[in-house]
Amino acid sequence: EKAVTAEALHFFDSDRCYYCTIEEGSAIIRRDAFRNGLHSIAGSYPLNQFDLFNVVLETGLPFVANDVHTSELVNEALLSLVL
Repeated sequence: EKAVTAEALHFFDSDRCYYCTIEEGSAIIRRDAFRNGLHSIAGSYPLNQFDLFNVVLETGLPFVANDVHTSELVNEALLSLVL
């Protein structure tokens, strides 16, 4: 998990990447990789608080936000988590 998240972070040239599983209505971030200045967000998060997780699950497509401050799918709860 650690190698995969780190490799994905570099491959996509992103600021944050994480590996999670979905269990009993929660997204459980088991491993994450992030750039300097950011913090780990590993933990368990109820899916009903984050519309973005539900969109990713419904579409089966990855989500990339070029700017979390302007993305319509990033709600206040998610924004406060990632910054």
